[in-house]
Amino acid sequence: MLTGMGIPRRSQTISRALLLPAHKKSPTYQRWHVAPRNVPSNTALRYYTATPRNMIDKNTCPPLLSFTESLRGKSYLVTGGGRGIGYAITRAVAECGANVTVLDALPEPVPEFHKLASEFGVKTKFFRTDVTNPSMLESNFERSVQEMGGLHGCVTAAGIVEEHPFTDYPVEKLRRVLDVNVVGTFLTTQLAAKHFIRNSIAGSIVLIASVSAHMVTPNRKLSAYASSKAAVRMLTTAVAAELGSSGIRVNCISPGYINTDLLDNVRKIDPDSVSFMDRAPHIGRIGQPKDISAATVYLLSDAAGYSHGSEMIVDGGVLGGIFKDPRDL
Repeated sequence: MLTGMGIPRRSQTISRALLLPAHKKSPTYQRWHVAPRNVPSNTALRYYTATPRNMIDKNTCPPLLSFTESLRGKSYLVTGGGRGIGYAITRAVAECGANVTVLDALPEPVPEFHKLASEFGVKTKFFRTDVTNPSMLESNFERSVQEMGGLHGCVTAAGIVEEHPFTDYPVEKLRRVLDVNVVGTFLTTQLAAKHFIRNSIAGSIVLIASVSAHMVTPNRKLSAYASSKAAVRMLTTAVAAELGSSGIRVNCISPGYINTDLLDNVRKIDPDSVSFMDRAPHIGRIGQPKDISAATVYLLSDAAGYSHGSEMIVDGGVLGGIFKDPRDL
């Protein structure tokens, strides 16, 4: 160390050094420096990869490498969390040590759901819920809050796809898509916001949109679905503008092509379309549910404290355009 400065020599590997808090210089800032190499690892508070000259405002900038810990012991609710992307989010939240409730139209969630409580030492609840039914949704929402002892974050992952040619798209299917994807998302977000405001909680709400709000997938007839997800994107922006002053954060995630059980069904019907989804992402693979769950945990966490009204696109680069001749895909 350079005398009196707490600055390591350039030869020291900062990214692998253990860090300890230095003397506090002010009530709101705490300086971190590289710990001596003889300090036992169990006494160091955390790793920190930035320059030790950084001053960390502990009121607004939690250390990033412990962001999953900010979920521990809290309670979250996930609509559509019984399978697919929704279940991946449910599992990720539980893995962070948080209690989680799933509201889903399914009669039962995937069998793995019932193992989460014992696997991660958390509480889990499942309530069969039609998110388009306001009274049922509110009843099960409040039931979750009571049984979990509160709510700190909410994810609206409930959604459906009804594929049909635009010119003769049945109005019944159109209304069903809009009811689940837009109205259900609206109502769930509304319930979460009211709970947070009523209890003075700086909660986080994450809406699940889609890259279909930005682009068209070749040979897929998704006019209703794409419209509904575009509405979710704009709902995020509008609600965030209203709720920001209350300390409630609202963001959305737009997944690209994700390999779920629903996509397996499409693969049987239209293998060429799914082949495109497999190969179109720039990073050379189709997305996995865990790609979305990781992004969701981040937005729920304290590390995303300055993310508000934003859209996180998780698509492997698909929206960047197709660099190959589409005929080669």
